[in-house]
Formats: sequence, structure tokens, C-alpha cells
Amino acid sequence: SNDKINGEYTKYFKNGTIELYRTYGNGVPKEKWGISEKLNSKQLDAILEYSQTLINEDDIKTALRLLNSIMEKYSYNDNVIIPKVHLKLADIYNIEINDYDRALKEYTIISEKYQNTKEQPLAIYKIIRIYKCKVLSADMELIKQNEFLNMFPGHELAHSFNNDCTGD
Repeated sequence: SNDKINGEYTKYFKNGTIELYRTYGNGVPKEKWGISEKLNSKQLDAILEYSQTLINEDDIKTALRLLNSIMEKYSYNDNVIIPKVHLKLADIYNIEINDYDRALKEYTIISEKYQNTKEQPLAIYKIIRIYKCKVLSADMELIKQNEFLNMFPGHELAHSFNNDCTGD
């Protein structure tokens, strides 16, 4: 039921296949917008994919709501999608919002928390690029480059450290 006074209010996206809920009491929201806690991995994949569509359409707010809700309601232990979701969130702060402090914080968490995932080297690489192209700290750039090379010797991204900043 769509009841903004008492009960649950639902917003539908992507032809009704994705839903955001919010509970109201006396017309006041009781919590943040969120997704269901009972979604399967295919549904979570669909939300992650759809978040990119939202970004392309400049609806950053909804993309953040969906991705943050996945992070809050699903644990990494049960869901391989979590590092991908976290990386997408960090990318939004980095690329769409230009909040480099927040992006660096999120990429750092990704690099420490999700060992042996594809997202781990990517996160450190993106930290290197922020220090090279956005926040401009040669010291930190070098420290993170060395960290990357120690952790991932021979990784293909190492060749891109010094690419110019036009694409960043």
C-alpha cells in the first residue's frame, strides 16, 4: 500500500522490477529508503546494473540509496556482489560527486576488507589515480604505487600508473 501517513510507501523503478521502501508513522518517515532484505543474488545484480543506468541519467540520489541499502542489508560473507557494490559507491563519490576524501576512504576500506577479489587491486589503483590527478600528492601516490606493486606483482594495471590524467 502506498500510505505516506502510516505504513509503507513504495517507489518502483525499472518497470516495477526494483522497489525502494520507506515506513511512515503519522506522516513522518521512520527510516531511510531501502530495498527488501529478501532479495536473491540475481535481483541484487539487477540493482547494481540499474544503478549505472541511474548514474547515466543523472539520478545520483536514487543510485546512492539503492547501493547503500545493499551495503546495509547484505553481508559480504554471503554475497560476492558486495565488493562490486562498494566499488560502484566509491566511484560515484570519485567521479560523479568529486568528493575525493570520501572516495579515498571508501577505496581504502575496499582494499583492506575484500582480500583476493578483483576489486581490491582496482581500489588501490583508483587511489593512486586520485593522488596523481585530483588531490595531487606525489608522496602518497608513490606510497600507494609501492603498496600495489608489493601486493600485486605483475598486475596489468601497473602499466597504467603514469597514464596522463585526461580520462580521470
